[in-house]
Amino acid sequence: MARTVPSIATESVGNFITSALWTSQVSGIMQWLVGSGSNGLPMFFGYQATAQTVGTGTTGAAITIDTEVIDTDGAHSTVTNSSRFTCQVPGYYLIWGSVAWVTNATDERITYYQKNGAQIVGGSSVQSNPVTSAHATVIPGNIMILPMVAGDYWEVWGSQVSGANLNTQADSTQGKNSTMLAIWLHA
Repeated sequence: MARTVPSIATESVGNFITSALWTSQVSGIMQWLVGSGSNGLPMFFGYQATAQTVGTGTTGAAITIDTEVIDTDGAHSTVTNSSRFTCQVPGYYLIWGSVAWVTNATDERITYYQKNGAQIVGGSSVQSNPVTSAHATVIPGNIMILPMVAGDYWEVWGSQVSGANLNTQADSTQGKNSTMLAIWLHA
């Protein structure tokens, strides 16, 4: 069930702050801001622990995120639509993601974001050539602020044009993984 942002306390001059007002408004917004109780700021961070094969070409694929580090609102599933962060609390989110590729020095790699199945225009795409054939290539996406309503989803996408299928890198020992991050900023 989607949560809502707590109300900010309002009261008339000369009235006393009752325990009911404190609990419902002052305490609620403070818990929201500092992340205590079950009413903390919505946030998600996860990564890909199992490699994924992505076909060659500019279309690419949504990157599956199969390991959650934090998911305060159940906005992500490691089973169903595991590439998606689905908004539970409306507002503006700071988002970021990366795609890690296994060693391959041929042509380019691209990381970009999609919201509700459409590419986010205006700076979500980052393109780079691999470093060498001896090193994995990690392409971080841009940090963005994304407005979302309950039910909207966003995904990290990766594409590559090496001329053949290419796997993503899933190396938790060195931190070379595809990642996804979302933090609620404001309503």
